Amino acid sequence: MRSFSWLLFTIFSLLLSCLLLVRTSETDGAETQDGASILGHLEPLGSRNIKHSLEVIQNFPDPKTFFETYVVPGRPVLIQNAAKLSTAFHKWSDEYFLSRPEANEVKIQVEQRKKEERTGPYAEIPFSEFVKSYKEKDVYMVSSVPEFMKSDVLLPSPLLCRDITETSDMLTDAVMWFSSGGTKSVLHFDDGLENINCLFAGTKELLFIDYHKYKHVVPIDFPEGRYSGVDVDRVDFVKYPGLINVEYYNVTLKAGDCLYIPHRWFHQVRSYNRNIAVNLWWKYTPNFVPEDCDGMEQNQTLDKFTFTTVEKLIDQPEETLMNHLEHFLGKSVQISFKTFVQKIRKDPYFGNNNVLTWTEDMKSTTKKLFKLMDTDEDKSFSWADLEELEKADDETIRALTNEYFRLGDLMERAQEKLQENDELNEEDYEDGAGDGDYDIHPVKRSGKRNSKEEL
Repeated sequence: MRSFSWLLFTIFSLLLSCLLLVRTSETDGAETQDGASILGHLEPLGSRNIKHSLEVIQNFPDPKTFFETYVVPGRPVLIQNAAKLSTAFHKWSDEYFLSRPEANEVKIQVEQRKKEERTGPYAEIPFSEFVKSYKEKDVYMVSSVPEFMKSDVLLPSPLLCRDITETSDMLTDAVMWFSSGGTKSVLHFDDGLENINCLFAGTKELLFIDYHKYKHVVPIDFPEGRYSGVDVDRVDFVKYPGLINVEYYNVTLKAGDCLYIPHRWFHQVRSYNRNIAVNLWWKYTPNFVPEDCDGMEQNQTLDKFTFTTVEKLIDQPEETLMNHLEHFLGKSVQISFKTFVQKIRKDPYFGNNNVLTWTEDMKSTTKKLFKLMDTDEDKSFSWADLEELEKADDETIRALTNEYFRLGDLMERAQEKLQENDELNEEDYEDGAGDGDYDIHPVKRSGKRNSKEEL
C-alpha cells in the first residue's frame, strides 16, 4: 500500500513539473514576443544601439573638395562655426523679427505639434503672430525663409558655383525651422535632395543611419512621405524588428554650426531651447562635382538666388502619381489588372523592362495598389476611376500614394539585386577568361516575359 502511494506521489510530481515547465516556456515565449527581453524596447530611438561619432571639420572646404570628399561618397560631416558667418547668427532675436514691418504681412507655415506626426495640415499665420506666441504654444515653424530675411543668411560656400546657382531647379529650397525647443522629428530621409543645415540658435541632436547599409531593414512604412511610423520616444521592436541591430551616427549641433546630411541618409532630429535653423536643399545628382566655380563672388546671401518652393515639394508625390496613372491608361478606355502588371514591368520608374523576380511583397503591393485605383470595383482601371481619384479625400490619396511608392521601392530593390548578380556573373567570366577558359561566355538574360504570369 505504501509503495502504491509512493508511485502515485511520484507520478503527480512528474506531472506537476511538466506543467510548470510548459508554463515557464509559455511565459518566456510571450516575453520574447512582446519585446520585454529586447534591450531598448519601448525606449527612445537608438538609446541602446551602437553609436558612432561624426567627422568634424572647422571650415567649409572649397566646392570641389567638399563634393569629392563628402557629397559624392555620401559622408555626413559637422562644420563647426560655419553658421556664424551669417548676420542671422547675431541679428535674429524676437525683437528684431517684430521690428520688421514685413513680419505682419508675410504668412508662414506652422506645424501644430512639436512632436512630428505628418498627419495634419499646416496652419498658415502671419510671421509676427508666430513670434508673439511660439513660447507658450505647442507649435513649430517649418516654412521657406521669408523674403525679407534671406539677406541675413549666406549661401554655404561649397554651393557657390555657376553649375549649381545658375542651373534650373538645382537649388531646391531654403527652409526655416523655428521653435521654443522640444521638437522631435519622425525617422525619415530626403529623397532626391542633398542638405546643409545651419543652426543659428539653440541645440539640435541628430541620429543618422547609413541608407546604403541599412536601407533594406529600416522600416519606411509611409513611403509616400519617406518616413517611418515608429514612435521615436518608445520604439516597439516587435513592430519594427529591423531597428534592433541598426548602428547609428549621432551628433550634437550647437548654435553657429552647420551639418551636411547626405541624400537618403535616414535621420531623426530633436531640438532644445529657443531654436532657429535654416537648411539648404539642392538637387541630388549622382557623382556630380561642380566645375564652374572660379571667379564667383564670395559671401553671397540667399536673396541673390532662385529657389523652388517647399509647396512644390509637398505636392509633387500626388502630382507624380496622377500623371503616372494617366500614362498607364494611355489611349485605352480601361485596362485590366493583367495589363497593368505588364505596363509596370516596362515602365522606367518600375521594372524598366528588366526580368525581375517578383517577391510576395511586390505581388501583394501591386494588388493593393490596383484595388485602390479601381474605385468602382469592376476589376479594371478606367478614366472614370481616374476622375474619381482626382476628387478623392486626403486619406484615400495618402493610402494610394503610399502603395505606389512602396512598389517603386520594392522594384528598385529587385533591380539592385539583378545588377549585383550581373556584376557577379561578369566577375566569374573575367576570372575564367584569365585562366584560359575562352569558351565560357557570360549568361545573357532573356528580354522575353511570360505574359500569362500572374501576381
